[in-house]
Amino acid sequence: MASRREKGRRKRSAQLLGLLIVVLSLVAVVLVVYLAIVLVRSFSSGASPEVAVPNIVGMTQEEAERTLNEVNLGLQVVESAFSENAPAGTVISQLTPPGSRVRENRRIRVIRSLGKPNLKVPNLIGTSFESAQKNIAEAGLSLGKVKKLYLKKFKLGEVTTQDPEPNRVFTSPVKIDLTIACADTEYTVTVPSTVGKPLYVAEKLFHNANLSIRSVSYQTSPLGSPGEVLSQMPEPGTSAEPGSGVTLTVKIPEDFAQATACNFRFRFRLPSSLPGGTLKLEIEDKLGKADIHPDEVAPGEIIEQLLTVQGNAIIRVYLDGHLIREDRF
Repeated sequence: MASRREKGRRKRSAQLLGLLIVVLSLVAVVLVVYLAIVLVRSFSSGASPEVAVPNIVGMTQEEAERTLNEVNLGLQVVESAFSENAPAGTVISQLTPPGSRVRENRRIRVIRSLGKPNLKVPNLIGTSFESAQKNIAEAGLSLGKVKKLYLKKFKLGEVTTQDPEPNRVFTSPVKIDLTIACADTEYTVTVPSTVGKPLYVAEKLFHNANLSIRSVSYQTSPLGSPGEVLSQMPEPGTSAEPGSGVTLTVKIPEDFAQATACNFRFRFRLPSSLPGGTLKLEIEDKLGKADIHPDEVAPGEIIEQLLTVQGNAIIRVYLDGHLIREDRF
């Protein structure tokens, strides 16, 4: 009997202990939840209320600031950019979308318009490379390819040519390619092979090699096709000083050589090794000499002119009064 009563007391004690543990666990959970609520309220009580971000795209900076201030927000211009559509000083875009909810006193970041670009290419010829870089940046442009060539007429580090040419105006930023004078007197270029190629192709090859055509003789020949180069001097594969000239012989048809009067299109590219200036064509044939109206040209620019000559003729090209090419028919 005593043993049964002892077992019953132990059983009731275990049940009471389990119930106590459950009650204490519930109290602990309630206490944790209560403390969490108190903690959150304590943090949130000091936070600013949220407001909706207004749409300020298209407004001037002053209008955008006033609109944001009305809802206790601020403005921060993080970038300025050219725009074809947005007037200068207006907001192109806002980095926090309209309608978003943010805390008061927050600064809304925007991109401001510089208006339509009106970028003028500065004249860099004859300036130092360092000055050219500065002028390009100040003009809102960027530096493109840089090539170095040895040219006697320019000092070490000076800009000899640029592309695009000076004073051109663009509506969007462009890159400016430069050629810089190199002082190494041993610097040479390899003369390309142009025999069998059309004259305009030969002209391009020499231009790319920083050489120029100084003289062209036209004659008939059983070889090749009309307009193709029959011979060249210096010979292909030899070394030449950058900016030096080459002499070509080009084939013309028999009827052209025998005609008393001929019409043809004369094509000339100003070498990149020469500065821009006033270009003049002089025609000398059996009727005498005649000048073609002078025109301003830039380095690398191509000039095409429809000419008429009587009998044997010589066409001379002058740059600022200096003879730079002579073609004989």
